[in-house]
This record gives sequence, C-alpha cells and structure tokens, in this order.
Amino acid sequence: MKNIVISLFGSSIMEGKAGAPTPGERWYSVLHRMLSDRFPDICFSIVNAAVGGESTRELMAHVDRDVFSRNPDYCLCMFGWNNDDVLKPGRRVFPDELQALMDEFTKLAKDANCIPIGIVTNPVLEEFHFCSRVPEYKAINDPAGGMDAYHDWERDMSRRHFEAHGWDYVDLYNLMLDRKYDFMLHSDGIHLTVEGHRFFAEKVFECLEKLVA
Repeated sequence: MKNIVISLFGSSIMEGKAGAPTPGERWYSVLHRMLSDRFPDICFSIVNAAVGGESTRELMAHVDRDVFSRNPDYCLCMFGWNNDDVLKPGRRVFPDELQALMDEFTKLAKDANCIPIGIVTNPVLEEFHFCSRVPEYKAINDPAGGMDAYHDWERDMSRRHFEAHGWDYVDLYNLMLDRKYDFMLHSDGIHLTVEGHRFFAEKVFECLEKLVA
C-alpha cells in the first residue's frame, strides 16, 4: 500500500487541541478521515509537530527533529501567532526575522523533498481575547486598528512568501472572516470551534486532494 506522511508545523491552531471536545473532532482527525475515504488505497500518517504557545522562532528551533526527521511528503505550515509577546520582549519575532525563518523552512523543505502547504492565520474575536484587556498589548494593537489589523503584517508576509515560492495555501483569514463568530471560540476569541475545525479540515482537504490525485 502506498503511504503518505503529512507533518503539521505551527502553534495551537495547528496543534488542534483547543475547541475540540474529543480527539476525533480535531481538524486533522477530520482531515485524515476525508483523505482516507477519498483515497482508500493510500495509508495516510499525520505527524503533529505543532506546539501550542510557541513562536515561529521557537518552533524552528526543533523543526529538524519534529518535522523533517519524519520524512514528510507534505507539511502544512502556519507562520504566525505568538510572535508578539510584549510581556516577554525577548520572544518577539519582527518582520526581518520572520522572513529569514520562512526562508530557512523553505530550504529545509526543499532539501527534504517535502511539499509545503501554507496556512494563513485565522481571524480573531478581539472582544473575547485576553489581549484586549492587557494595556501592553493594547498599546501595539489599538494604533493599528485592533488585534486583527495589527497581525495583518504576518498574514501579508505569509501570503507573499507562499506565492513567491509557488506554494498552495489555505487563507484561513479570508475564508473564515465572514463567519468568524461561528468558527472562533467566544471563550478565548482565537481558537476554533468544532464547526471551525470541520471547516479548516475541509479547506485543507480541497488543497491536498488536488496534489495527491
């Protein structure tokens, strides 16, 4: 039987634990079922190398061990979130560094014969997110027009990088924006609801189906 290995790179959205009451409702579990049903003669393995709460720099520190040592055929990767920890300034990742990290990831993927698939970060419900109540975060978010608008720099950089390198990608921000109150948890404003998990899986499936077929 043919085997395909898919790695996940990113923080808590990619990790998928938040917002899914059972493991079977996590977006990558839904994706696995969809892929297996569509391609019954392929055995899919999904390696979850995502780590909730980590910045892109912190994730890249163990990317060889957790992602590329598994010899993935595809890697679903999200660059963003947790890069602006103003309470611990040493953790912050600014645009020049983020670009360098994305370039490094791209080279590693090429050397590993791995096909990257980009994921653009999802929208947030700022009124429910803890950053809306923390003065240090408000100081950077409010002048930009809010938390979502502030983080557009990461989204724009990701899109440009994906397009420059010819990657397929799933733009969660644009896809989810009109229904963000259905897709995002009102308890924290950023993680996916069960419906959001299903939607995420469907959009990644649409992307992977074309590549695998």
